[in-house]
Amino acid sequence: MPHRTPCTSRAWARFGALNALVGLLVGLHLTLTSTGAGYWMFMLAAPVSAFLVGGGAWRWIVGARRTSVLRALCTGLVAGTVSHYFTWLLLSIALNITYGTLGVGGGSLGDPPAGVLEMIPGAFLYSFFSLLFYGPVTVLAAMAAALLVRWQAHNV
Repeated sequence: MPHRTPCTSRAWARFGALNALVGLLVGLHLTLTSTGAGYWMFMLAAPVSAFLVGGGAWRWIVGARRTSVLRALCTGLVAGTVSHYFTWLLLSIALNITYGTLGVGGGSLGDPPAGVLEMIPGAFLYSFFSLLFYGPVTVLAAMAAALLVRWQAHNV
């Protein structure tokens, strides 16, 4: 029988923090293995996105309901997948801010970055490719993190 896990700030924050750690590691790997400039921004955007999406997914899906293994796995699936989309949106916002204030962050030919409104649909395409490369890592890690938070809540 599933046990009850209230949506405490500690449970959703723990899940978000574990996802943020994965986002940081993925951003670090992308930064170190990619050629070109600007990939360091993934080390900032991916953890922030993973924390916010992971914590939000925990509160939305788990909430104060019974935390079954299936619900925890679904929460991990949502967090590990949707965080890619929000990472691209955060990058778009950051690039537009740095381009507008400092004049840096545009394309390699000096053109401005895509606008935030253009990135709302564009982030889906970028997310598709980032999920191809990093999705197995982020989704499986988020599912494992959800099971760990569920286990901790049950045994504490």
